[in-house]
Formats: sequence, structure tokens, C-alpha cells
Amino acid sequence: MRTQLRSTIISGLVFSVGASAYGAVLYDFSSESSGDLFAGGVTGWTQDSINPSAFGQTFPLAYISTTNFGSGGTNAGHLGTQFSNTPDNSSTTVTGSLAVPNAQSITLNLAILDNNVDTFVGRDAFSVTVSTVGSSKLAQIDFTPTVGDETLWDISLGVNGAAVSGTLATVRSLSGYIFQIDFGPGATNFSYGAQGGLADVAIGSRPAVSSFDLGEIAMTHTPVAPVGTSANTLVFDNIGVVIPEPSSSLLIFLGLGVLGRRRR
Repeated sequence: MRTQLRSTIISGLVFSVGASAYGAVLYDFSSESSGDLFAGGVTGWTQDSINPSAFGQTFPLAYISTTNFGSGGTNAGHLGTQFSNTPDNSSTTVTGSLAVPNAQSITLNLAILDNNVDTFVGRDAFSVTVSTVGSSKLAQIDFTPTVGDETLWDISLGVNGAAVSGTLATVRSLSGYIFQIDFGPGATNFSYGAQGGLADVAIGSRPAVSSFDLGEIAMTHTPVAPVGTSANTLVFDNIGVVIPEPSSSLLIFLGLGVLGRRRR
């Protein structure tokens, strides 16, 4: 089943890599169709909860929708309560396979959609988690509604499965951002940028991760507001990785991986 979804316009973003490393965009969702559901319908991704159904219709918790990041409409992943709530107000996670060894960094476009003039006044939390093949958490970015400002979400960071800790950084609803996590031998550095720029604003630094081998990336929606009172969504797109200048065999490996994910 495919759900009719409207196009959303948010700020423009770009994915760039330096000349001394190799970058590959693993997920830009261009091979998917608007209305495809993450519950069994998006290549390379799984969803941990069932989409609610009523009156013969499925109400999606995570789906593909056309989104304008400033350079025209493109497909992006959407996760949240824009069209549906879980009956028990439980969290929903979608997980995408990465399978990238020896990563230097991971970059992705993110936005939180929330119409603060509609009747849905509640706001929820979201997170992005990068893990190993065995699902051990390596790095995590949490977004929690800012107290006293309905347009902002606070950013917290964590590594190696430890509890996240707060930062002074925030994101604003209906604004697009590029986030980057750099994996170094001595520290893990988080940064972001906005309005079509680079991820050149530092958010915070945390200890080095236990492994540079990336297995999966997960987006989680965690209800904070009472069920049925929120209508906000995490938008994600252009998930890419940077690795050291690879050998020809590793280039072939990454190329096959990207090809496999882009095929239906």
C-alpha cells in the first residue's frame, strides 16, 4: 500500500568530502517512491514496530516522502507522528544497513518538521544511532524538545553505549541541517551546519569509539507528548560515509554495496 504524502520544503544541504579520502552516499532514497513504507518497503531498512491500521487503511509511522532541501524535491525518509501514532505511544525505530569498515566519518541530512500553529501542540524526541555489525552502539545524537521554546530541540551526544550528555547546540523546526560524526583515534567529534553549508560548527567532542567498523544506522522516534497530541517528524537523507583512500578491492566492495541498496 502506498500513502499519498505532500512535498515538504526545508533548507538546502550538501554532502562533501575532502580530496584525501573516499566518500560514498549509501542512502539518498532516489530509487524509492514517495509513499513507500519502511515496514518492509524500503531497500536496506527495517522497522521494529507495526504500522497501525483501521478501516482497511494503513497509517504509516515511517515512510518515504518528497522533500525539498533547497534544490528541488527529492525523496527522503520520514519518521514520526505526522500521519500516525502507535496505540500504546511506544517508540519506533528504523534501521539501515551500512556494513562499512574503517570509517573516518558519517554524514547525513536531518530536519525536524513541526507545524507550531496547528492543533497538535505536543512535541516528541528523536535520536540517531550508529552501531557495529553486532549492534553495539558507537555514537548517538539525541534531539529533545527545548523547554520554553516550541521551535527548538536540544542536542545531546553519546558514544559506546554510555548515557548521552547535553550540549549548547539546538536545531530549529522546519530547518535543514547537515550532521557529521568524525571517528578519530583519540576522540569522536560531532559537528553540523545549516543553510546549504558544510558541517563546520562544532557541537561537542566525546571519547573515541570502540570500533571504526560501521554496521548500521538507526533513527528512533520516542513519544514524549500524550498520544494523539503531536505531529512532528524526523526527516533524514543523503547518508554517506568517508573512509581512508581505499584499495581498488575496497572500492569494488563499496560500489557493490551501494548498487545493491539502490536496486529495488
